[in-house]
This record gives sequence, structure tokens and C-alpha cells, in this order.
Amino acid sequence: MARTLYNFWCAFWFVGIYLALAPACLLAARWAWGHRWAARFYHWWGKAFFWVAGIRVQTEYEGPRPPTGPVIFCPNHSSYIDVPVLTQAISRFFVFIGKSSLGRVPIFGYVFRKVHIGVDRDSLRSRYAVMQQAAAALAQGKSLVLFPEGGFGSPQPGQLGAFKEGAFKLAAATGRPIVPVSLPYNLLILPDQMPLRLHRQRAKVIFHAPVWVTDPETARQEVHRTIAQTLARHWPGLGN
Repeated sequence: MARTLYNFWCAFWFVGIYLALAPACLLAARWAWGHRWAARFYHWWGKAFFWVAGIRVQTEYEGPRPPTGPVIFCPNHSSYIDVPVLTQAISRFFVFIGKSSLGRVPIFGYVFRKVHIGVDRDSLRSRYAVMQQAAAALAQGKSLVLFPEGGFGSPQPGQLGAFKEGAFKLAAATGRPIVPVSLPYNLLILPDQMPLRLHRQRAKVIFHAPVWVTDPETARQEVHRTIAQTLARHWPGLGN
């Protein structure tokens, strides 16, 4: 009963805060100069929601912090809570690359289409166009968040799926670094199971040393190894 009440409480505030900020966010998303404001509104939404839900987002750095200028953040992907958590941990403005179907989500879909980059993973033409859009965003000084697993990875906590090569080819072509990011506990907070149920658990975001890419395949293996070792170290050590 307590868990059910907690989830109703969280759902109420999740939607309520979202709707309260939606008009300003929609307005800001209409123009390019307002995109950073739209991102701030989503940051405030996440901050308020996590406070209400009693979920603390802890940020750690293993190695040098990301350099100034645009970078490509590459986190593991295991939960719908990943992007909201990242809005709390990444202080700079970033463009999120996600599946194009997100553009059909009420209200959020409009902002996603205007501010972020959608990809149809089944379309070669779409994947090529996304790489062009992503390179243009980096040239404009915008950082990117790109899940190298191409979607949800392993359904098991502490496990990591295979990485696709797109992010690493993009980094090599643009000369911007990859910043590996480990999210060890998000699958515990919001498992990818129906019905979706939120669990009160600390979120942890670990930024690793930037990787400057000359050979995409070597970088892909290095980043995968870094995140895989970090996930293995944190699971099942929930007290870490």
C-alpha cells in the first residue's frame, strides 16, 4: 500500500509540475534563441520532481572534468529516468538525440522536435541526416547526449549492451571529445517493466575522463570497457 501511495504521489507531482511549466517551455521552444530557456525549464521541472519524490542525484567525476566547448556525452541507457537525471547532472546546455517517436508525446513532443534531434533507427536516410544535424549542433557550440547502445541496453542491472559506432565516428569527424557517463542505479529507480513503478533510490551519475577520438573502433571499445567496469563495480553494492 505504501509503495502504491508513493507512486500516486510521484505521478501527481510529475504531471502537475510538468503542466505548470509547459506553457513557458512551449513558448521558449518556438525560437532558436529560446532553446536554452526551454532546457532550463526542464531542469527546474526535474529538480522539483526529484525533490518531491525524495530522490537525490549524486554527481561524481573520475578523472578530469569535461573541457570547455561542446562535447558528446555517452551514458549507458537502462531507464526512462535517465534523461531527467542527466538534466540535473549536466550543467551545460545539451541537445538530446533520441528516437523520433518521442516527437509524438503530448506537449513534450513539440519541444523535442524543436530543440532536440530525433532519429528513426530503422531508416538509413534518417541516421545519415541525424549525423549531419549532430555535427551542425556541435559546430554551433551545443553539447550532445547520445546513448551509444542505441536504446535500452541490458535489462539486468550492472550489465551493458553493445555500442553502436555513430557517436565515435561523429567524434572523430568533428574533433570533439566523448565523455563516458555511467548511470549505475537508474534501472533500480524506474525499471523498464509494466506497470512502471518508481522506487526511492539514490541516483548516481559518474563522469569519466574525456576521450579524444582518432580511431572510432578503438574509442568504442575503450568507452564500453570504462562504463562496463564501473557498472560491475557498483552493482549490487547499493551502499557505495
